[in-house]
Amino acid sequence: MLPAFLFGFTASFISTYLISFDRLLSVLFPMWYTKREKSKKGYLISMLFCIIFCHSFIAYSGYQIIFTVSETNKVICAPHECFWGWASDLVYVMFSFFYVLTFINYVIIWIMLRWTAKNNQNQGEYLVF
Repeated sequence: MLPAFLFGFTASFISTYLISFDRLLSVLFPMWYTKREKSKKGYLISMLFCIIFCHSFIAYSGYQIIFTVSETNKVICAPHECFWGWASDLVYVMFSFFYVLTFINYVIIWIMLRWTAKNNQNQGEYLVF
């Protein structure tokens, strides 16, 4: 069974990405975003699905290490010691993947907002009252 801190720790990466993706949708498609039906149930189901999917990889790698490593290793005392070997690499790549995707989402949001502000400023110059 995964320790409780690992569940919360990994859920934070996924939740941060899902929040950035929701914000990206609101910036790229503002008309569609305002007119769609906002359902908390849909948000929760998608978030829980992603969290459970990622935790299945973490649980698999954790159990593979438990069954393949001898019992003479040190006791786990810190979160970063929970995984080692190929499982550590897997967890690192997975978290880096979510960090990179979140960063890309926010860069796209920033570019879109700058572009929209520039277009609105240029359109305002041509208005004659």
